Amino acid sequence: MVVYSDGGGKVVAARRPIFGRDRVAAFMARVAPGGWRADYQSRFAVVNGQAGFLIEEDGRPVGVLVLDVAEELVQTVRFVWNPDKLHHLLRHHRPAPDRRT
Repeated sequence: MVVYSDGGGKVVAARRPIFGRDRVAAFMARVAPGGWRADYQSRFAVVNGQAGFLIEEDGRPVGVLVLDVAEELVQTVRFVWNPDKLHHLLRHHRPAPDRRT
């Protein structure tokens, strides 16, 4: 198992890939409390042609996560929290305008 993360120096992420189930689990446990908030929502999305998750806060994208699965086991975890790499998602995932009158 390996995890690749991209925080762009703006949010917590690993500088290099992390290999091994135990090391990946330890990294994810350290990152999750500081990088995951109770007000985040996630939903299934196609990310670079793969099934993944879009993580949002108040309808605005804050991250994406993709898992590579083989033989019913997670092989690779890829996540991007780098806000500079999420700008293209903003124009596709803006909340619908409030049409109340």
